[in-house]
Amino acid sequence: MANTGSVSEIVERSYNLLVWLADEASSLLGLYMELQGFRDGPPGMPGPHLRLPAPLSPDGEDWEPARRLCQHRSASRQLAALLGRVLGDQRVLNETRHHLHQQLQLAITGLQGLDANLGHVLTSLGTGQEQEAEESDGPAQGPSSQASGTAHWEAKVNGYHIVAHYTHWVARAAEDLARLKEHLKPEA
Repeated sequence: MANTGSVSEIVERSYNLLVWLADEASSLLGLYMELQGFRDGPPGMPGPHLRLPAPLSPDGEDWEPARRLCQHRSASRQLAALLGRVLGDQRVLNETRHHLHQQLQLAITGLQGLDANLGHVLTSLGTGQEQEAEESDGPAQGPSSQASGTAHWEAKVNGYHIVAHYTHWVARAAEDLARLKEHLKPEA
């Protein structure tokens, strides 16, 4: 494995970023629920057009570092796009809730940084772009909210499901990068 020191450093930075994002994500979810008025728990089901990144396979299955990193990179891109849509909706629905807007923007920026880090790791591992393209489900689909009350409610509900999915995903991704850090340690 060429350039292992550099790969290990980038994996360590990515792991630290994910740990920070996971901590911030739980605060973001709580803030989102509070500001949307979801005090009694999660609202209804997401709209049929909402496509969230697929969950990763269990730990025992498909643990090949480059493949797993490609899955995480694809998911980070999709989640950044979905959170961007939530941010756009919230700027319309809750235009004075700047703290929520900032939290969403921090999550998006963190995911963009993670995407760049994972790209560097994959390049250093000698993984071709064709595997990355295989893993991508494409950009997030679905319309943003429109002017009607029904569309606003759907935007709030979908936003909740996106933020909740992000919260779970970032915690799982941190676990995977901790495992990758162990995998990359030189044997003594």
